Amino acid sequence: MSDAGVRPLYTGLDRAGLHTLTDDDHQAVRDLTHHFDPTTLRQVMSWLERTRTAVLALGPCDVAA
Repeated sequence: MSDAGVRPLYTGLDRAGLHTLTDDDHQAVRDLTHHFDPTTLRQVMSWLERTRTAVLALGPCDVAA
């Protein structure tokens, strides 16, 4: 997959708000886009979006520290 496939994955990670990406994370994103087919990447991005939605539904008081 081309580097263009990296952008949607970064968008999914950013929207999920998981954490600030380190150099190792950037390498992992590049590896994912080179080893996974577009369908699998869409599934990963869908999982990230569902995770984001679930966390937002919990609200700030329901998230354990």
